[in-house]
Amino acid sequence: YAGDETYGASSATYTLTVLLECNNIAEVKEQKDGTNIKLNLNDAKVIYAKNNDVFIKDASGAIDLYYMTIDNLTTGSTVNGYIIATYTQYKNLPELVTNEYTSADNLVINEGEPVEPIVLQSTDNIADYVCNLVTISGTTTKKQEGEYLNTYIDDVQMFDKFGIGYTAPVENANVEVTGIVIPYNDKMEIYPISASDIAYTI
Repeated sequence: YAGDETYGASSATYTLTVLLECNNIAEVKEQKDGTNIKLNLNDAKVIYAKNNDVFIKDASGAIDLYYMTIDNLTTGSTVNGYIIATYTQYKNLPELVTNEYTSADNLVINEGEPVEPIVLQSTDNIADYVCNLVTISGTTTKKQEGEYLNTYIDDVQMFDKFGIGYTAPVENANVEVTGIVIPYNDKMEIYPISASDIAYTI
């Protein structure tokens, strides 16, 4: 305001944070990296929660909530309401990460039953199940030499992201494993959720 004979000159500055409203997880995954999101959740289920990762799904898809400052997001929980967070893609992994507006104030979280894994007979279309819990059977292990001795089931690396402490098998073993599907750059990985969910037949 320039001022006049009654009032002195004045100015004010405001910073606006624009939130893109998404009505399901699939809409979130269509956005650009770094977009601030308001995600509406309708009977979403926590697939798996461990350390700093909470994998959650609704009827449209699944996503990783990373370092989310929300208590009570435990495996099997049902979630309604909305989350404000920032959408990112870490090495092609779709994530919602905490920002200054993230809180549990707008969520209703109830305990529930664990999510049943999606059963796959091969790894051919595993990229369709990113952030989901799957059981893969009928596959064969192989090892790849390098800095680390890595175990693969077909062309999907099995990686102990959650620190469950399984023992890597020999090559050419038949395997059934239950875990979370994760993209890592241009490859796919599976993170087992329990050592007891890995069965090998030599």
